[in-house]
Amino acid sequence: CQGCAEHINHALDGVPGLLEHNTSYDAGTSIVKFDTRKVTEQQVVEAVNATGYTVTETRKIETQVK
Repeated sequence: CQGCAEHINHALDGVPGLLEHNTSYDAGTSIVKFDTRKVTEQQVVEAVNATGYTVTETRKIETQVK
C-alpha cells in the first residue's frame, strides 16, 4: 500500500548521507542513492529493517558524486 511505502521513506528520511530515495510497494523495491563517506549500505538496510519490513537483496551501482 502507499502508506507502507511512505513508512519506509519516512524512516529513510532520517538517515544522514542519503542523497535520494524512492520506495515502491507495488514493485517491492526501494532505490536509494547515498554518500558512502557518510553512511554505509548496512546502515541503510538497518533503517529499512527497523520499519518491520525486511531487505532481502541489495544491488550496488557505484558512481562518483561531485
